Amino acid sequence: MKNLHCKNECPIGKERAIATQLRSLEAITVSLVSRLDNDITEDVKRKLVRIAEDGRVSADEREMFQQIVQALDVLALAVSELDLLREEMVCRW
Repeated sequence: MKNLHCKNECPIGKERAIATQLRSLEAITVSLVSRLDNDITEDVKRKLVRIAEDGRVSADEREMFQQIVQALDVLALAVSELDLLREEMVCRW
C-alpha cells in the first residue's frame, strides 16, 4: 500500500524504481539473478569506473552514464520487489 502511494502520489517516489505489484518469489529471483549475471555486472562496473576516474561525467560520457543508471534502476526495481514480498510475508507470519 505504501509503495503504491509513493509511486503514484509522491513527486520523489514517481521518479524512483519502486515495486507496486507483488510477484512470486520465483519470478523475482529469476529477474534478480538474471540481472546480476557476471558479464553484465562486470560491464557496468568497468564503464562506471571509467566515467568516475576523473570525478565528473563529461559530455561524451553522458549517454553511457544514462545507460548505466537505467540498468541499475532495473536492478533496484527487482530488489524493491523482493522487499515488498518480504513485507507481505512478515504480515502473514
